[in-house]
Order: sequence, then C-alpha cells, then structure tokens
Amino acid sequence: MMLNSLKGRTLKALLNIGLYFKRNSPVINIADSEWDNELHNMFKKYLEINVIDAHILFGKYLPQFMYMDKQWSEDRVNSITYNNMNWEGFMVGYIYSGTVYKDIYILMKNHYKHSICHVFKKEEVIEDVAHHIAIGYLSDFEETINNELYDCVIEKWNYKMISKMLWYFWTYDDWLNRSEEKVNGNHEDTKKDIEKIRQNIIRFWDTFYNRYKSINTELLNDEDKKLISDSIKLIWVLENIDDNNVEKIRFAIPFVEYNYNSYYFIEKINKISSDIDTSEKRLIIGGLFLDLMKYIVPTYLQEEIIKFVKYLYDVKDEKVKKCADDICNIYAKHNIEFLRDIYLDNRDF
Repeated sequence: MMLNSLKGRTLKALLNIGLYFKRNSPVINIADSEWDNELHNMFKKYLEINVIDAHILFGKYLPQFMYMDKQWSEDRVNSITYNNMNWEGFMVGYIYSGTVYKDIYILMKNHYKHSICHVFKKEEVIEDVAHHIAIGYLSDFEETINNELYDCVIEKWNYKMISKMLWYFWTYDDWLNRSEEKVNGNHEDTKKDIEKIRQNIIRFWDTFYNRYKSINTELLNDEDKKLISDSIKLIWVLENIDDNNVEKIRFAIPFVEYNYNSYYFIEKINKISSDIDTSEKRLIIGGLFLDLMKYIVPTYLQEEIIKFVKYLYDVKDEKVKKCADDICNIYAKHNIEFLRDIYLDNRDF
C-alpha cells in the first residue's frame, strides 16, 4: 500500500526520524530509550483526528512502532474500534506489512477476527488475512490463543480464504524438503518442528475432507469443486499411504481436473513411491491412478507416467502387473502409444 499524499510522506519521514533517534539513543538499554516527544505527539495528533494516512502507516509499520514504544503501540492497537472510519485502512496497512510476528499476531487477534467477516473494498485483502492466519496456524501462534482464529476461518468457510490456505500449505512442500535436507539427521528440535507442521496440515486436510465427504456431489458448486481439486495437492504431506489417506485422495480424484491438477497428482504419487514399497502399497497407488483414468487419460509429464508404470511392473507381482497392464491398455485404446514398449517388455515375467 502506497502513501503518496503529502501527509503520508510527511508521516513516513517522522517515523524514519523516530527510528533513527531510537537506534542511536545513548541509553544503554535500548528498550528504555524514549521516542522523541515532539514526533510522538505529532503522530498521535494525526491518529486522533482520524487522518487515514496515519492509520495506514501505523498498521503497515506496526513492528517498527512496537520497537519504538511497545506499550503505547499496544494501547493504540487496542483502542482502534471497528466502527472507526479508518479501521480498514489500519488493517489493510498491517496485512501488507510483511513478516508476521507472534507477539503482534496475538495482539491483533480481535482485529483478525473482525477481518474474517469484514467485506474489504479490495477483495484480495481477505486472501492476505487468510495467509496471515495460515502462517499463525503452522507456526503454532494459534496454540497460544486456542486456535481461535483458525477455527473462525473454518467455521466461516470463505472460499477465497480456504483456497489461500490450501495454496500456502501446498507451497510448504519445497520449504520442508529444504529443511529436512539441512537437518540431515541432526537437530531433534528442528525435526520435531517439521513433523508438527506436517501434522497440522494433515489435520486441516482431515477437517476439509470431513466437511465435504457426506455432501451429495450434485449440491457442490464450482468453487467447492475447485477447492476439492486443489486438496489433491496436499498429497505431498503424506509419508505413508493408509486407509484414511487413500479415502481423502480417492474423494478428490473425480474433481482433479476442475482446477487442472492431474499433472501434480502424477508427480507426487511418484514422490511418495519407493523401490522398497510392498506389492500391497503399489496396488493401492496403482488403483488410485486407475481411478484418475475414469475421468481423464493424462498425457502431460509423460516421463512421470512412464516412471510410475515401471514402478508397478518392477515388483513382479501378478495383481500389480494386472493393474499396470490395465493402465497401458487404457492408453492404447485412446491411441496413446508412449507406454507400448514398457507393456511389451513386461508382457511375460
């Protein structure tokens, strides 16, 4: 959010001067150093006469204001009411501020809660509110407030918010992979943190699945179907395939192409597959691929499809071989030939 008005630029300059004085204070304990009174009073005046730029700036740079004067900032946050004409400016400024800090997240709890039901002038703001709460949920900030905000989002079930949370949890895939590589068998605390994040995402997925599983598919609207399609992206979080996981995946498969996610499904089932997998596990995963083929015969990521079919044939089990044969035959019936050589190579074993 830009502050291009004269007042906005003036207030930003005051903030920078205040930060300079704070950082260069001669007081040894920087927490005891004071914000310049003249600058402080000027900023308070602009807030009290409801200058919109002052509220936007206060929200956007709340961490900096907390650094300069923690008690005054907390009191000011708690004094801003939802019927204040500039509450939205304050909240939007804060939402666009960047890093989400635990102490400020908790301080802003009631403002977040009001935001969940608020209709912002810019529709995308509600997605950024969801992004903050998703961060709070995975970072365990929510534990401190008994999952109050997370539960509000689930109860409200705003499509834009749930979609944003799904997106955020999906993008954690690469982050967790990098974190696990860095841990490399050490740092038990970090490993526990990674596992807790994984379990939190699985808990969200369980809640998502339980919400939709008993609803007649004819009653689902396009937004519901897109959300269910995107839920397949959470497959990355699984370390193993069990009955509960299979049902969540199988439930999403009929909707997978509502948001063009078949390629992701194929890529990730290869990721959760391993050379040491039992015949039983290969049969389950192969069955999921056959379920997908009831709705689409995917051709994108041919190398991933080839890799997967080889994975099925490699175990040399009759039931798993039949599953692989069925996949190859469906492709052949659609005049798609890139699995032909693999099929012929494994015709007899």
